[in-house]
Amino acid sequence: MRKRNQPKKKKPARLPLSGNSATKTDENRQPGAANEGLEAATTPQTAEKKAGNAEEDAQRQNSKELHQERVAFFNQHYPSLFSDDWLSSPAIYKFLEQERAEDLIRKQTPRNWPPDPLLPESEWRPELESFGKTLSKKIPGPKSLIPRSSPPIFEKRAPGEKQAGFLERHKDGYYTFIANYFLTYATEWEPIQRGRLEWLSNHFKIGRIVKTLECTMDDYVEIFGLKFTDRDKYLNPGYMPFYLAARCALIHPNPVYRRMWRLIFRKEAIDCVHVAKVLRWDPPTVKKILEPGRLEKKKGKYEEIVWRSIREYERREENDILSSGSDDDSNPDYAY
Repeated sequence: MRKRNQPKKKKPARLPLSGNSATKTDENRQPGAANEGLEAATTPQTAEKKAGNAEEDAQRQNSKELHQERVAFFNQHYPSLFSDDWLSSPAIYKFLEQERAEDLIRKQTPRNWPPDPLLPESEWRPELESFGKTLSKKIPGPKSLIPRSSPPIFEKRAPGEKQAGFLERHKDGYYTFIANYFLTYATEWEPIQRGRLEWLSNHFKIGRIVKTLECTMDDYVEIFGLKFTDRDKYLNPGYMPFYLAARCALIHPNPVYRRMWRLIFRKEAIDCVHVAKVLRWDPPTVKKILEPGRLEKKKGKYEEIVWRSIREYERREENDILSSGSDDDSNPDYAY
């Protein structure tokens, strides 16, 4: 221990770190100068990473809370979700207005997608594949799948059957149709060449779809049914009303279905719940009604006209199969 009156010894000046460094002693060195080179090299990256993680955590928490609110909202209104009265009620319009406001805020957030069209794919594809590879780890393995039978052949609505019960029986098929239609027309999936699970497990496709839909990997697994045993199966052929598919997109708690609808049909789902068109389940196709003149005469009777068109499409297809002796759908009217 140094005695109280003993003069304090000066520390020797530190040698420069390199031949080009300026020689400074502790006395004339500014506070923090000893680490200023290290801080300059690491602080920006560290700060940026921390800020990015904090932003992701906040977005994840916000997304979780919004999802819980949506689920609560749809559970509250579930008994009347399929009625025309509910579809024109202030409740659904207020909900959709809030959802559009959320979309607007999300779009104002700086993003690096889609890439600059002038930028060659080789410049951004590796990063997207790496991103998709990381996300692909969340795809459930075969042992953790939930048993689910493939959607049955599309059935006609029985006379007097309520629309709610009819949609309840077919809703899984409708959601699979929306997902498959998106894959076919927005990602150029060709079922004949690539299997559904193979396509959805591709790292580049995962990254591209997640970026395009601005969704999480949990959303990806949900909307494409990757947690079920029938995830690699196709829908049975059949026709269905376009407006019922729009209603299914509208009443699902996950807004990604409505986002997909806007991307593939260029309209809001709420604006399609009375559109007189016909959908074919597989291959996913949108077809016009066969009697547009009758629709003009019977305004407000679009449901009847749509079902008449569905029966006629089925009759024509059955005749084509019988005349050709096979179930090969080579008629250009049904091509997609």
